[in-house]
Amino acid sequence: MSFPPTPMIDALAFSLLRAFKKHDDHSNEPAFAHDLATEIGLAQRDAERAFHYLAEKGRLKTFRLPYAGRINARGHDALLSYERQQSERGVVSSKGESAMGWDVFISHASEDKVDVALPLAKQLQAEGLRVWLDSFELTVGDSLRQSIERGLAGSRFGIVIISQNFLKKHWPQAELDGLAAREAAGVKVILPVWHQIDEVTIRAQSPMLAGRFAAKTDKGINHVASELLRAIQRDISQNVGISATPAAAAPTTPLVDLRRLNRVAMELHTKQVEHIATEQGPCAVLDGGILVLHIMPYAIVDDIPAEAFDDLAKHPELFPPMKGNVQDVQIGYDGVLIGSNARGIREPQRAYVKIYRTGMIEAVISSLTKGQDTRWVELPYLQALVIRYVTDYTQAVSRFGVTPPFAVLASLANMEGSHLLQDFKGSAFAEDIPCGQLNRKLLSFGCCILESVPADDNETSRLLKQILTHLANAAGLAASPYLDVDGNYTLDLRRHA
Repeated sequence: MSFPPTPMIDALAFSLLRAFKKHDDHSNEPAFAHDLATEIGLAQRDAERAFHYLAEKGRLKTFRLPYAGRINARGHDALLSYERQQSERGVVSSKGESAMGWDVFISHASEDKVDVALPLAKQLQAEGLRVWLDSFELTVGDSLRQSIERGLAGSRFGIVIISQNFLKKHWPQAELDGLAAREAAGVKVILPVWHQIDEVTIRAQSPMLAGRFAAKTDKGINHVASELLRAIQRDISQNVGISATPAAAAPTTPLVDLRRLNRVAMELHTKQVEHIATEQGPCAVLDGGILVLHIMPYAIVDDIPAEAFDDLAKHPELFPPMKGNVQDVQIGYDGVLIGSNARGIREPQRAYVKIYRTGMIEAVISSLTKGQDTRWVELPYLQALVIRYVTDYTQAVSRFGVTPPFAVLASLANMEGSHLLQDFKGSAFAEDIPCGQLNRKLLSFGCCILESVPADDNETSRLLKQILTHLANAAGLAASPYLDVDGNYTLDLRRHA
């Protein structure tokens, strides 16, 4: 695994290296990257990525235990050199100040400068951000990727104003899609702004951009600036050690509360699964085994209604039930219920989706087990369902301002005595396929925290590896055979789910 020496990974790596040094100053025992990450407020995936980077550079002495190490002589020299460079630039990143010269740069088509870029820059400057604007104005023939790469080298975030004028610059789709690599370990750096353009037009050029939440100028520049500031504040709070400004010093979602999100989500998920399994859920479901999937935004911690819930409720078509279509919609005091039964929600459902006012999504599918003498369900089918619908639902809900972090949880209910087949049955007998027996009425497969909206199914499968592996364990496997070494799901997911 190799990581490019970008300002982003450098900042992550030296934040972790500094923590290793501090640990070694007080102990002769090796330190674990995950423990240090918790102490310094670094996301776990960031810590893993930074650890690999430091090990590749020979700056750590590593041990057989996963992510265990001690700083070595080369690491001491590199840290000393890095801190000297930061000092010469007037930056003290160990105190949380910016290691880059600018907070944001704005990439835009020259035609959108007066109406959007300039007023947006002024608004952000008024909020205390350092904005780099004039050097990143695109004209015909310019390379978008090179422009953004130059900007990100000196700025923490890149605001990209997407418009018809922007698309006329004839940049190739691969250029912008390639920038996903800049967003190291889920750290968001590209912030899209849509100006007089719709999703269909953008998706034709860049599915990556179309699939993520963007601020829209049709609600005014003040609204755009507010949305961008909120995104910047949240991201900084989750990635300590990479830039901060006085204006961004009060995060909306403190990193220390991610554990609270995990705890609250687990408690709520367990309660809801028990209700659903005992026919006390939002609506009746058919028997034959149930998969319950929850996607819970941070708002559930304090039970805060999502500001954009009214707009979200107008678009149930974006939240189809698993393996079903939107057949009936019921809006109540606590949220929106979307059913798959053509006879209406009053009838038992094979699948439904409930969107609560906090933005929490509850997706349920039943009738999963098959066979009379031997009841069975297929592991790859369950994994494909989880991956696909987490991708679809998180991307959909983020369009309405329900933003990460999200807690994702999955459980099986009422499958006691069933067999979880390790492969698709196909034309074989279920008895001839290796399996694990489900010997409990309720099986929970843990909680994963998503600190960004997955761009595609592969990213989702990587982020949900813990849940997918736990599902594989229930089928009698040490790991899922359908995930490659990078965590990508290897089957035709959209076909099977």
